[in-house]
Amino acid sequence: METGMITVEIELDEELMRRVEAVLRSYSITIEQAVVLFLEWCVENPELAGRELLRWKRLQEEVGQDVC
Repeated sequence: METGMITVEIELDEELMRRVEAVLRSYSITIEQAVVLFLEWCVENPELAGRELLRWKRLQEEVGQDVC
């Protein structure tokens, strides 16, 4: 029986995973729940999500350049 759901695998290094779990624990949600909430936000706010994703990508690229 098909449920209309898919499985998504996300790889995080251990340190990032620990930090994410610590932040989310204060909100009483799991990382899986946070990912679903984020994806729902993206669907409900596509223009804002698109702008933010591009902005976050640029910030990540800037940080990467600073490290080199």
